[in-house]
Amino acid sequence: MKRLKKTSMVVRRCLDSVFGLGNIILVLAPTISIVRAIRSLILGIFPTADSQFGELSLVLGGLIIDAGQLTSGNLDFDLANKESSRLLDEAKLIADSKIYKQFPNVDLL
Repeated sequence: MKRLKKTSMVVRRCLDSVFGLGNIILVLAPTISIVRAIRSLILGIFPTADSQFGELSLVLGGLIIDAGQLTSGNLDFDLANKESSRLLDEAKLIADSKIYKQFPNVDLL
């Protein structure tokens, strides 16, 4: 649960960095992958949240498409996937660090 909270903080930081439509494609593209990753990870824990994560993914995708049409921007999927992996790794490191500090004797996978 702490990892999910840290991941949502990373996504929030990305969303907070949007200014105008110019960088919305660069900022939001990785968040779609993050939302999809979280959706697949928590499906077994919170099955009722599946449709909400699906809707969020669709909304983010729609924003990117609309922003791309308005700004004639292009989406680089390779770059977006690399960025989302980096952000997820960053969130995992932060969450793991806090868990290890709070529970030093717990062995996490």
